[in-house]
Amino acid sequence: MASQNRLPQLRKDVITGRWVIFSPARAKRPSDFKSKAPVTASDPGSDHRRRCPFCSGNEHMCAPQIFRVPPDPSSDWTIRVIENLYPALDRNLRDADLDGGGGGGGADVLRGFGFHDVVIETPDHSVQLSDLSPREVGDVILACKKRIQQLLTFDSIKYVQVFKNHGASAGASLSHSHSQIIALPIVPSNVSARIECQKEHFDRTGKCCLCEVQLNELLIDESAHFVSFVPFAATFAFEIWIAPRDHSPHFHELDDDKAADLGGMLKLMLRKIRIQLNDPPFNFMIQTSPVHTPGSELCSTHWYLQIVPQLTIAAGFEVATGCHINPVFPEEAAKVLREVHVQIRIALAEAGANRERRARESGEIERGESSDSSGGRKLERVFFAAGLQKEEGGREGFGRNEAGAMQPYGIQAMLKEGHKHLSGLDEAVVKNIDACKQLSAITRTSLGPNGMNKMVINHLDKLFVTNDASTIVNELEVQHPAAKLLVLAAKAQQEEIGDGANLTISFAGELLQSAEELIRMGLHPSEIISGYSKAINKTLEMLEELVEAGSETMDVRNKEQVVSRMRAAIASKQFGQEDRLCSLVADACIQVCPKNPANFNVDNVRVAKLLGGGLHDSAVVRGMVLKGDSVGSVKRMEKAKVAVFAGGVDTSATDTKGTVLIHSAEQLENYAKSEEAKVEELIKSVADSGAKVIVSGAAVGEMALHFCERYKLMVLKISSKFELRRFCRTTGSVAILKLSQPNPDDLGYVDLVSVEEIGGVRVTIVKNEEGGNSVSTVVLRASTDSILDDLERAVDDGVNTYKAMCKDSRIVPGAAATEIELARRVKEFSFKETGLDQYAIAKFAESFEMIPTTLAENAGLNAMEIISSLYAEHANGNAKVGIDLEEGVCKDASVMNVWDLYITKFFALKYAADAACTVLRVDQIIMAKPAGGPRREQPAGMDED
Repeated sequence: MASQNRLPQLRKDVITGRWVIFSPARAKRPSDFKSKAPVTASDPGSDHRRRCPFCSGNEHMCAPQIFRVPPDPSSDWTIRVIENLYPALDRNLRDADLDGGGGGGGADVLRGFGFHDVVIETPDHSVQLSDLSPREVGDVILACKKRIQQLLTFDSIKYVQVFKNHGASAGASLSHSHSQIIALPIVPSNVSARIECQKEHFDRTGKCCLCEVQLNELLIDESAHFVSFVPFAATFAFEIWIAPRDHSPHFHELDDDKAADLGGMLKLMLRKIRIQLNDPPFNFMIQTSPVHTPGSELCSTHWYLQIVPQLTIAAGFEVATGCHINPVFPEEAAKVLREVHVQIRIALAEAGANRERRARESGEIERGESSDSSGGRKLERVFFAAGLQKEEGGREGFGRNEAGAMQPYGIQAMLKEGHKHLSGLDEAVVKNIDACKQLSAITRTSLGPNGMNKMVINHLDKLFVTNDASTIVNELEVQHPAAKLLVLAAKAQQEEIGDGANLTISFAGELLQSAEELIRMGLHPSEIISGYSKAINKTLEMLEELVEAGSETMDVRNKEQVVSRMRAAIASKQFGQEDRLCSLVADACIQVCPKNPANFNVDNVRVAKLLGGGLHDSAVVRGMVLKGDSVGSVKRMEKAKVAVFAGGVDTSATDTKGTVLIHSAEQLENYAKSEEAKVEELIKSVADSGAKVIVSGAAVGEMALHFCERYKLMVLKISSKFELRRFCRTTGSVAILKLSQPNPDDLGYVDLVSVEEIGGVRVTIVKNEEGGNSVSTVVLRASTDSILDDLERAVDDGVNTYKAMCKDSRIVPGAAATEIELARRVKEFSFKETGLDQYAIAKFAESFEMIPTTLAENAGLNAMEIISSLYAEHANGNAKVGIDLEEGVCKDASVMNVWDLYITKFFALKYAADAACTVLRVDQIIMAKPAGGPRREQPAGMDED
């Protein structure tokens, strides 16, 4: 549809919050827009160049230079950054003068402190920014970035604006190509409004408005790192935005590769408007975030480069209302710009003319002599230096392939389109650290006895209410690759020890947060890794020195010693109920502990969760508790032998099909009787073997059940093959594949099998207190499923702690006493180091303060007072003093009887430090394009036991 036939629209820009009127009735065709006075219509003479202060050789006419590119003064400069000779702000005012005053009528007035600099983009007067190669345009961008980073060292600077005025009507006082940088002590209202609009959109949708912008018809071109498009509510005709693909709040975080990519995109856009709009005056502005943007707003702000051709004039309505009238719909403007093909002949002619002009000025060729006489090689070098390339068949293209897309270069040419490549400190290291910090922030508040619960709903809509870090991170399905490293460390801790996953994640997150502070100070990640490696090795040595004397030997069947080591682990999950739970878990573990405690198997302690009652109704059964009733009418059997049939108790079908011809009723009756006789014979043979209980792993046939009832046999059905194996371990029986007479060696023994009703649920209790029992069951009672699940996790932690103490029974003081003592000793160790490692070691020591701080905060105590008291006590030699969370004071851990297993602390600290160092070693993230097609089906879930 032609734009003249479209109705006017009012559009609000979600980025700036500005309303724009689109009125196509006021426009000609978008393709007819041309600047009436092209900026570079004529080539200025040498006299003009002699008067221009920005030209090479006229450096003495300029204000003082700040820096140049290249920095070597013996070579010719390509870019200069200088002070503005007529600055809008005074850089010589001190911060003390910023209180400003003197304003009347209640107006806020500040003294004009700030910086106003000029970036001279080329030494050649006749060369414009669009004439430079993509790499040279990228160098101009990097020069702006470098100057911004210098300005950020001034605390008073709040916002830095980079802009370019091209042409007199766009505000340029000199035609020599240059940009400007103004650093302000305030955040301008337009910038504040833009940031606020972006924040409101993020708060409403949870997404950055530029990251989720729907380009479609608005797209002009795209590269590996940037997209160019006409904004949905463009304020000006043919306005262009260039935005980074990846979320980035600050322009000065740009790296070298992306600067070159941006240079190519900016050159292409300037070329397009130069050809389509007859070299119009234009402004471009880099719209970035304020210098001191709060961390909470970084996820909502996104920088972009804005190009505004000056084709229309703001009249009274625009000035009065701030609402602009745009005669061209953005979709039409994007379509026109998309279809503009940069003519290589123009670019080549200009590149050759520029080369010839420089050669004449340097005296390489005489005036009137053509540079073409030197052959095609020099011109071809200029051709490629300008970012141009020849195509097959003699055609030339402006860095584009046959399809018209930008030709990739660098890593973009190596990888498939659609990949992501992040590199550098800001993009890779700091972003990885931030992801890990977010994960540790989730688990940290769940640390300790007073840890808060998290409500997690997984991808299957299953609800988890727990403070168990292992469960939380498993169900969150963490996707970020760096955060996954912390999840893997927590899983390794869970598999090795079964407890301490929260400590691993939280401590690793704290180490990475400290590393980020060191990186901001200027330390290289390799120096931090070196310091952390020294610190963890020293920490593990010091940890062994803190082991309680005499704890290396213990009787694992002594309930009191077991409970003292298990108490802290269970209290962290069920504070206030640890005494009852420790007693239950200790009894269950001691019952099934083998002669060699190192062979203890956690699978031998089972948990049966039954709704109703409370924890005081829980008990330990020496044997198994099966949910479900017996199959027949026999509900109780004492001191009985057991036969287990894995294939079911029923007549077996033949492997091949057969046909039976029956000619009379007598034959049919005999056939049925023969089947009954066969089943009765099998059941009778089982009864004759002495078995009183039959356990079936599959279906129980009606005819077989009938004969079991006749011979007074108790029948149980266990569908789970895992439960069937545990039942065999409990009773000492051997599972027989199909129904047949069992051998005496295959039979097991039980003291009691009985069906009871607990809390409205019928369960089968299998006790075997005399026969070689190797399974015990903790029967848990509670009012809700969530509480039962949390109690089960506490029992699992207790059982895993028992397994750990069977391997290594050494203990260290709990209640954060060990962490504070380690912090104090490692801090002292850092003072002995002389290199930059000492800063990393000191930060490693400070990271230990996270544990007592978190314990105190979760208990509602004043963390600063607690830590001060702990340091004071430990400085006096009281190395066992920790936090009494109930009374809110510092006490001796041995008096409170709070101990942690040495092996749990050892592996938690080791895995945390290893994970942190692994994250810090990553300096690039390269992600291939995700494969298309439907997702692979996940493998079927295992049995819940």
